[in-house]
Amino acid sequence: FGVRVNYRETAYRDIGPEWGILPYVAYQKGKAHIGFDRITYELATFGNEEAKGSLSAMVRPRTGRPDPNDDAFFGADRDFSIDAGLRARIDFPSFYFRSTLLADVTGKYDGFSLAARIGKVIPVGEYGSLDLSIGAAYFDENLSEYLFGVSAAQATPTFGIYDADATWRATVN
Repeated sequence: FGVRVNYRETAYRDIGPEWGILPYVAYQKGKAHIGFDRITYELATFGNEEAKGSLSAMVRPRTGRPDPNDDAFFGADRDFSIDAGLRARIDFPSFYFRSTLLADVTGKYDGFSLAARIGKVIPVGEYGSLDLSIGAAYFDENLSEYLFGVSAAQATPTFGIYDADATWRATVN
């Protein structure tokens, strides 16, 4: 249980960066993790005293635009999709590394993403922690078009036609 704070830039003109504060609730038992943002199952573990890690199967929801209810996105419909793939985790004594490789399994966009981040968990009190990280994500052309593309039929006076290419994105959490 916790709170997640995110910041991300958008690909749209006249639409500024997004800040988000969301509650985070998840359940973990043995090799399984179930949260509103993902479901993972640990396939393998490895390591020693210097570094410990795991490889997990992962399924997660992928939603379309950052805020589909925003008037700027009127007429730009994005279906909900499901991504599946692998998640690697390596924990070092003073920091961690996470990476995911995910692909669309619903046929909504037929693309993939690759993401990596480095972070540090700082204990706060007896039961809390603060997780700080930076990273980067690559979205192939199909995923970028699904998330950011705007067809002529979807265009509005404030939301112009846009044909998206593959994209790189920085993240701060």
